[in-house]
Amino acid sequence: MQSAAAALIGTGWWGMNILTTAIASGTVTPVALCDVDQSQLDKALEKVSELTSKKPKLYKDYREMLEREKPEIAIIATPDHWHALSAIKALETGCHVY
Repeated sequence: MQSAAAALIGTGWWGMNILTTAIASGTVTPVALCDVDQSQLDKALEKVSELTSKKPKLYKDYREMLEREKPEIAIIATPDHWHALSAIKALETGCHVY
């Protein structure tokens, strides 16, 4: 089975929990991580580096990330009130959204 390119928007506990489980399943390859908080991004990159040999690119703006990386899957784990805008943008760029 080929793994799908996935991007995570929101790298806090919940987002990393979902991404960690997806990586362990062997069904996704993380290509990008996005968060407005640099310290969250740094911790997420460290965790992903422990789980895979891939080094995802880091972004603070989900719109830029989606346009540049063109992931197949966008995992949205931002606070609830931010879900809609990032989900709409991800769908517009052709992503499956979780």
